[in-house]
Amino acid sequence: MSASWPVEEAVPGLLSPDHFDIFNQTFELIGPDGSTQTLSTLDIEYVKLTAVRTAIIFATQLGASAILLLVLLLMTQGAKRRSLSWIFNVLALLCNVTRCTMQCLEMTGPFLNFVLIVTQEYGIAGLNRHIRFAIANNVITTMVFIFIELALVTQVQVICAAAMSSFYRILTLTFCGVVASIAIGFRLNLMVANSQSTASLGTPGASEWKLFKNLEWAQAANNVTAIVSICVFSAVFCTKLGFAIRSRRSMGLKQFGAMQIIFIMGCQTLTIPGKFPCYSSQP
Repeated sequence: MSASWPVEEAVPGLLSPDHFDIFNQTFELIGPDGSTQTLSTLDIEYVKLTAVRTAIIFATQLGASAILLLVLLLMTQGAKRRSLSWIFNVLALLCNVTRCTMQCLEMTGPFLNFVLIVTQEYGIAGLNRHIRFAIANNVITTMVFIFIELALVTQVQVICAAAMSSFYRILTLTFCGVVASIAIGFRLNLMVANSQSTASLGTPGASEWKLFKNLEWAQAANNVTAIVSICVFSAVFCTKLGFAIRSRRSMGLKQFGAMQIIFIMGCQTLTIPGKFPCYSSQP
């Protein structure tokens, strides 16, 4: 004799289980002025995933920078520690460790609060301390970029002094210095625009659209100049390495070694991204 289980009746006003998406449910959020917005649980999921992914990126950078800084401090000999290239690299790593730590701490702040993001009512959250924290983080990020550019220029000076005549050395250093200066200038412009945009959060009467347009332009210009500067320095290093491999072949050293591997990979990373650019739909 089999048991007979009662069949549940459908609740009026609800969709049938076949058409009900438990992960995508709508709700209304009321703002301070009484206005309402219809949102979805997918919006909460998007903000959460963005915060988690961003925190993972900065935590990974924090660990890698800390390990590299430790190796650089322990393995570098005393004589090389007085070189400008080593000093700039250490300063860049120190600033990056600080920057990544601050970014991880900022993941738990009000800037990633779902309600504040949706309503854009940052003025009621008491953001003075968090705004100062964000601006300081922006300044440290700019310092990381400046130290990296200075380290690249000093490295170009070292390789040019050993392999080029006086005329070509001055020409190469001048060109690289101009490229680095332009990239640093646009980075400083982005720092100012970003700091102004952050400081205006919750300020009555602030022209948010104008600040957003300035920030958008500054971000695009900084990305272009930073990419161009990295490509220029990489091209200089790869060219120097190619001439070194050619000199070794003229002396009878034709074995395939580490220098050839670095040269091939350097040429590939300069050519393939430019030949086959990857476009993303995410901002």
